[in-house]
Amino acid sequence: MEDLVMKKALLFVLTIGFCLAGIANPPADAWVISKEGKLNCKQIHVGPYKARVQLYDGSKIVLPVDQINSYSQDGKLYNKLTLYIDGKPTNRMVFMELLKSRGGSSLYKCFRIDTETPHYCYYIYKGNQFCYALDDSMDAKKIKDLFRYYGFKAIFD
Repeated sequence: MEDLVMKKALLFVLTIGFCLAGIANPPADAWVISKEGKLNCKQIHVGPYKARVQLYDGSKIVLPVDQINSYSQDGKLYNKLTLYIDGKPTNRMVFMELLKSRGGSSLYKCFRIDTETPHYCYYIYKGNQFCYALDDSMDAKKIKDLFRYYGFKAIFD
């Protein structure tokens, strides 16, 4: 009987310990995945050529953007993918915000500043493979259907 009480007490203490360990190590506010691995950080600011990363101890480091594969900030995930314009690949890799994944494909949003009037563009990729650009070249009904597939409602101006 004492043996059973001791086992339950030990289990209770271990459970409390695991709970406290989870509280002591909250998830990272932001992170960066580079060629060297994952780096948890407090904040990240990504520019056209460099990313400024603030670590939890207050120190700051600068990483070249070409070494970063993906990053997360404010609960949003950004993956570096090949930019397609008019259905043709460019030689540019840009960070695109992952909006939703479903059925092995993903819907991404990218803010294009390289145009006359900066605007958001939406793309569908299967892994790193480009599938669709949801733009003026596509039928409006197909755009609505694709957005609906991912759980969004397309609104046209």
